[in-house]
Amino acid sequence: HSGLTEEEVEEMESCLPYFPSKVEPVKRLFFTTSTGKSVAAQIVFLPNPDQYGRGGRYLAHSLVFAPEALAQFEVDPFRVFRQFSFVTTVDEALAQGDFRTGDIPTVSLELPSSLAGDLKAGGQWPTSELKKLALLALRAEQQAREREAVTFTGEPKQIENALEAAFLALPASIRSRCTFDTYFYRCNLVATYFWAIGLPEPPVSIKFVHVDSQTRQVQGDAP
Repeated sequence: HSGLTEEEVEEMESCLPYFPSKVEPVKRLFFTTSTGKSVAAQIVFLPNPDQYGRGGRYLAHSLVFAPEALAQFEVDPFRVFRQFSFVTTVDEALAQGDFRTGDIPTVSLELPSSLAGDLKAGGQWPTSELKKLALLALRAEQQAREREAVTFTGEPKQIENALEAAFLALPASIRSRCTFDTYFYRCNLVATYFWAIGLPEPPVSIKFVHVDSQTRQVQGDAP
């Protein structure tokens, strides 16, 4: 808690909802707070009810990076997801943090370039489709103003792989604008905006741009 204000904590928490659907995938997020800190987070569904028998619980664990720290790993959140072991149970969370004070220790990460995505992941995509994703990223600020998000569908791992392929095509200087939530089910873009969102099923209609992570195709009003 010593590294975050109450306002920053509340802002982060507003970005971390989780609603179970037919599946309860691991959810991964990358976003930047209004104070300039970047967050790489993982959310897992907790199948067991609480002590009062209430279900629908989930556990979010976030790593928060100062702006100057991002350059040390080329603003590549996928290196974080490969290297860091996020907690997945309440017992783990209580063991790592101090429940009485709300504090949790800082962590030190080694995120060398060897942890970066294999360029073959990008090579599996048609060059024309990767180019569309890269051009969309250049419009990230405009998209945010207009609350337009790129939707990704497919299996959870396919969505994550597609997002990583998109990041491989982006220069580090604009990656922090390209926020994402791999499982945005029942969430609200007006309240919580991300550049890219993952959905368990394709949208009824494509309002902006849709990425089919299985066929590796970009559909809709792509540049």
